[in-house]
Amino acid sequence: MSSDGRYTPHCDQWQNDRDRCANRRCRPGPVVGVRNVDLQIPAIQDGMNERLNERQSRSTTRNKSSDMNAPRKPSTIDDYLNSVPEDRRRALQDLRARIRFIIPDAQECISYRIPAFRLNGVVVAGFCATTKGCSYFPFSGSTLKSLARDLCRYDQTKSSLHFSPDEPLPSALLRKLIRVRIAESKD
Repeated sequence: MSSDGRYTPHCDQWQNDRDRCANRRCRPGPVVGVRNVDLQIPAIQDGMNERLNERQSRSTTRNKSSDMNAPRKPSTIDDYLNSVPEDRRRALQDLRARIRFIIPDAQECISYRIPAFRLNGVVVAGFCATTKGCSYFPFSGSTLKSLARDLCRYDQTKSSLHFSPDEPLPSALLRKLIRVRIAESKD
């Protein structure tokens, strides 16, 4: 490469007519650090301009459509529940009422776009609707592990407990989950 960042000649044809040289190594390359270089080969320049224009139009279209079609972030639990299908909404409203009964001092909030309950500044419980049912979130990686025997009949991930709207979580189990999570938050 020469000092100006362009390729140096590699064949005799380049010396005679560099725009028509078939050897790709002889074609002029971009100058380092410059985004749009005036290429000497019109066909390549046109192709690059078309691709750049397509990329720019896709990014502006993507931004406009994502703003218009993106689901609005709920600001309250009621907003969230209004956006949920009826069967799951009833189950989650019941779960919400039972959590409020177990920890009446907790503040309702939205955390990670799902309804949650904050006690002394720490999120201790949350829930959401999924495509197949409902999920409970203790907002801790160790709560579900510590109650593994009690939770063996439920599907779960590291951080969530899945249940059917037809078979909600028993109140005794919900009480245990919340009690363990509050104890963890105090440590």
